Amino acid sequence: MSPIFTVLGATGAQGGSVVDHALKAGVYKVRAVTRNPNSEKGKALAAKGAEVVQADVNDEESLVKAFHVSCRSYLQFRKIHLTYENRAQQQSMVSPTFLSPSQKAVPRKVRK
Repeated sequence: MSPIFTVLGATGAQGGSVVDHALKAGVYKVRAVTRNPNSEKGKALAAKGAEVVQADVNDEESLVKAFHVSCRSYLQFRKIHLTYENRAQQQSMVSPTFLSPSQKAVPRKVRK
């Protein structure tokens, strides 16, 4: 079984390019995450060989399912303008949104 590479924002320009390159490389099983897997772009990714799954950044449970047993991931964020005044607040909002689901979804190996 190939390791899973999960791409969030897979139907966008940048995420779609990452999916295309990962599929061509053939190293990973590519999981393309989108809000609407039945969209034309979602169907096109499936036709190329990606596993297309539904998730929304505002739904932690859907993200946990999307990241399930992924060994690598690509996250495409909308441009966030961090200023000195709001940097800590915005970082504290962004980090748990993605770190918590990915930590819950991926079993960790303990090394001694």
